[in-house]
Amino acid sequence: MVKAICKTNLDEFKQEVWPEEFVAVPNIGDWVQAKSGRVLHVVKIMHTIMYAHSLEGDDRSYPYIEVELSKKTSI
Repeated sequence: MVKAICKTNLDEFKQEVWPEEFVAVPNIGDWVQAKSGRVLHVVKIMHTIMYAHSLEGDDRSYPYIEVELSKKTSI
């Protein structure tokens, strides 16, 4: 499973609950469904790292992807 954070700049979709894990890295143009059933398209993928301070006192890094969602636009 691939850990992810889904983001959108569309106000009417910001309160939606989006997936936090994917079975594979999504592709641009893929559909992502919120818990409510509403759907947006993947428009950008960013591979990044989250840093967390552990109880042992060292910083640990965790890879994840940021998935930007939007409505599909005509080209």
